[in-house]
Amino acid sequence: MTDAQPRTPTLTRQEQRVRRAHLVACCALLAVLAVGYLAVAALVASDLPAQVPVHFGVDGVADGWLDRGVALVAFGLVGLGLPVLLLVIFAAGEWWRGSSARFVTALVCGVAVGLVAMFAWLLWSAAGGAGLDALRSGPDAGEVRMSPWLLLGPLAVAVGVGLVVVALLPPPLPQPIPERAEPLAISPSDRVSWFGRARSAQSVLLALLAAVVLVVLAFLATGVWWLWLVAVLLLLLFPATTVFTVTVDRGGLTWRSALGVPRGHVPLEDVTQVSVVQVRPGDYGGYGVRSVPGATAIVTRHGSALQVEREAGRTFIITVDDATAAASVLEGLRLRG
Repeated sequence: MTDAQPRTPTLTRQEQRVRRAHLVACCALLAVLAVGYLAVAALVASDLPAQVPVHFGVDGVADGWLDRGVALVAFGLVGLGLPVLLLVIFAAGEWWRGSSARFVTALVCGVAVGLVAMFAWLLWSAAGGAGLDALRSGPDAGEVRMSPWLLLGPLAVAVGVGLVVVALLPPPLPQPIPERAEPLAISPSDRVSWFGRARSAQSVLLALLAAVVLVVLAFLATGVWWLWLVAVLLLLLFPATTVFTVTVDRGGLTWRSALGVPRGHVPLEDVTQVSVVQVRPGDYGGYGVRSVPGATAIVTRHGSALQVEREAGRTFIITVDDATAAASVLEGLRLRG
């Protein structure tokens, strides 16, 4: 059972304005990209060869092909599906509330623009435009090579759009103020320990599962073998990023993922202050083990988290169940020490 605070049913005017700005930026751009991709696909479909190159080696030579119709559908699903999946994951954590909200929105918009621009450019090139060499000879008659600028162009556009989004969005909302922990009274002879877990919300688990399904479908459509490695990596992310065990004792704070790694330890003598803070995944750019200037955070959900200040000046945050009790025990041990 978590002690996450219930979400406020109504938003302030400032919160409504910030949320609306981020949602409009993402949704409007995705809608424009969807219309643009469909227009390009309809324009070049009749000029595409029967087999469209979809994968290239490090030397720029095509080594993967798809039927024309499958390529058109696969490019659209990946180019628009991946940004939508990212948006759903971030929306579950109300990313627009976080201090890095503008950069998260810029990431979603940049990924969407970059992918759609790359796929649209590849289709245009395959239909006879510049960018692919010897395409007219077909996969069986000669090599098909991709010019490097075929990737540099969409990358430049993605970065440019991301910078524009950051500049246009409103400043981030004020961040929550940590609450100092009430120390548990512990005598010198007492032996006290606290055990807890940090567990991801169901929406995060469903999003990871959807990502695995998307990668498997991409493999079945393209036959690119290394996509299985991506699927295996995503499966490993389940135990490595969604469940953590946490222990507070006279040695300090110890945490470990269900997979065994990553893991970490904060010695009791390094702790200078303990508090409880309300955390949104958007504060740290998403879920999992996050590292930002001055802090390391394990974010599995929205809600209260244990925050530990260290002598070195770096902060550790974890969205552990019953963060108030964990903070009370750790502060009591610190004061006793």
